[in-house]
Amino acid sequence: VKQLCQGELIQLFNRDDSIYSMSQYETICIHKTGVLFACACYSGTHLATQNEENAMNSYNFGIHLGKLFQLVDDYLDLFGSQKDLKKDPLQDIANGDITLPIIVLYDSLSDSSKETYHQAKKSIHNFKDYLSDALDSSIKTKCLEIIAKALDQADTGFVSSTKEQLLLSKIKSEIVKRCDGL
Repeated sequence: VKQLCQGELIQLFNRDDSIYSMSQYETICIHKTGVLFACACYSGTHLATQNEENAMNSYNFGIHLGKLFQLVDDYLDLFGSQKDLKKDPLQDIANGDITLPIIVLYDSLSDSSKETYHQAKKSIHNFKDYLSDALDSSIKTKCLEIIAKALDQADTGFVSSTKEQLLLSKIKSEIVKRCDGL
């Protein structure tokens, strides 16, 4: 719970900031969504197997699974539809949250383009217009590459049981399916 709160506070205190690094973003993902998924994976495995080693392996997998989920959710916030999200698109942007596509976009900008970014960010309406022009297929592709890397990292946390691997792999696949066709 402490880590969940820390992640939320980091995000809250950085809300509406110009930008933060990929490293800071990953810390937020791990502390918020990663820890939430990790606790769920740990608890379920521990209750089912009474095996601490398997439960810790599940916890580690959950960290990666939660990070993967957050990356996909952030990607869909900009590139998905309301149907994909089950919420209004651009909600994270409206809340002032810095998300994966925003960081990728910002990192791709020249210094003069960064000034335009900062000017647009002063108004949510202007920023949404700016994003509709600035987000292109290269940003989308780079985000999908980062998601693919997170998908590979999730495999490193798998538990030893083949049955557990199969179940967790199905969960992982469902998360990634949300990006299909975008």
